Amino acid sequence: MQNKSDKFKVINLPLFFGLSHLGQVFSLCWSKKIGSCYVFDINPKILNSFKNKRYTLEEPNLKKITSNKIKFLNEFEEIKKFKYIFFTHDTPLNLKNGKPNLNLIYKNLKKILNLKFKSKTYLIISSQINPELIISLSKELNSNKNIKIFYLVDTLKMGEALDKFLKPKQIIIGGEQREKENILKLFKKFKAQKFYLSLNDAIITKMAINIYLSFSVTFANIIDDLCRQYRSNYFKIINPLKNDDRIGHYAYIKPSLGFSGGHLERDLFYLEKISKNQLIKRIIKNFLDFNDSRINKINVKNLLSKKKIVKTLIIGKSYKKNSYSEVNSIFKKLGNKFKLNYFDDIFFKNKNSKNQLIELVKKNDLIIYNYSTKINLNRLLILAKKYNKKIVNINDKNINVKNNKNLVNFFNSY
Repeated sequence: MQNKSDKFKVINLPLFFGLSHLGQVFSLCWSKKIGSCYVFDINPKILNSFKNKRYTLEEPNLKKITSNKIKFLNEFEEIKKFKYIFFTHDTPLNLKNGKPNLNLIYKNLKKILNLKFKSKTYLIISSQINPELIISLSKELNSNKNIKIFYLVDTLKMGEALDKFLKPKQIIIGGEQREKENILKLFKKFKAQKFYLSLNDAIITKMAINIYLSFSVTFANIIDDLCRQYRSNYFKIINPLKNDDRIGHYAYIKPSLGFSGGHLERDLFYLEKISKNQLIKRIIKNFLDFNDSRINKINVKNLLSKKKIVKTLIIGKSYKKNSYSEVNSIFKKLGNKFKLNYFDDIFFKNKNSKNQLIELVKKNDLIIYNYSTKINLNRLLILAKKYNKKIVNINDKNINVKNNKNLVNFFNSY
């Protein structure tokens, strides 16, 4: 039986609060890289799924990490025993418009801050937030002097999150300057360059990264529009652009139907909402409107004959191959304009996928290719030729097949 003196014994192992994609990657990778840790989620179903090793399918390599160093916290009140709490809830998105919903983040942070912590506690937030959220929580912060808030910039990439966490290029964290030495001790096993900033500086750094990437995508799409206007080939100018040191080989400068998935968009929505400069608000609104308009580049009826109704099949339902997110995905955007059928052999696995693909190709007039396994891509190309169906490839990588008049690489055909 636990006595009273043990009741509030400080636990120095970190606790990861929130077990969506972010929390799963952080906790499992922490146990692999650093050592033991605790996990908790306010939703018991999510906690039980994690206990049973039902991890997010967006990161299949998570199953390869042994989880015997992970301990489970079952009672919310026990949180106040921890010295280090990583807040790792993914910020929810509105599935209709992709806008972030900070209510859940605010609610759970407020619950934590309202606990009576008896010793100094480091609350390290990694959820995608904006500085206004911290201002909203200032009352709770002022009433609990034992809690110190930090912001750890998450630069994970869906499908590649393990490598990004285990071997980061940099670690960016913000908080009180006098706590710098104490907080950086947590990351001493990481050889990456470390940047310790103020709390707001760190939050704005995360926003700046996403806004820059968003502008890069939109830059590419503006140039793609220009190329289409003058029947130039954008793909012939990509390499000299990337060879310019000021742009670089990893730049987001391939044309697309607009950024999607919700991660980049969150910070654009934040900027539009919190900026007090009306000109910036208008710029960001126009920027988002332009991004939304890119889907109009695909005119289903013009891609075929003058049929009034075109039965369209999209291959790959989520916004990209390594994600389950349908927020602002091509499927969602086109689905608002046309009735779509879909085939997805990666996230909706079906033992009869071969037969299913055959039937869908037969029934539909047009095929829009987003992603699939190599096996089904090869099947698709054969089937399209056999049944004389047009394939429009909207993937940013060209499909190179000789003598296939049924195939169009959308971003390399003007």
